[in-house]
Amino acid sequence: MRVDMEFLFLSGAGYDELVKRLTSNPRFVFKVVGESRIDKRTKRARVKGWVKVRHSRAGTHRGTIKIIKDHGYCWCEISDQSMGRLTGSWTSWLLRNADDLVGGIDMRHV
Repeated sequence: MRVDMEFLFLSGAGYDELVKRLTSNPRFVFKVVGESRIDKRTKRARVKGWVKVRHSRAGTHRGTIKIIKDHGYCWCEISDQSMGRLTGSWTSWLLRNADDLVGGIDMRHV
């Protein structure tokens, strides 16, 4: 199952803060496993980029989450092979740990 999720960030928050929140606490259930190779010092890195995230229980929550930013627009593509467990876990994590960053989400099953 593939799900696209768009983020509506609160004022002052964005992609970089969300990624920082994911990597700041090793006890969180999601781990960053890949990142775009754009040089962080360039102008392009400020407007484009992506991060791949996996659940720490990859056996039961199979699949990946790819968070993408492109010119002020941020969304994620979830490839869930665990009958909705990964999607539910990601949504729950956003509500519990990033509620001060994300003001709304729009989900579409593709």
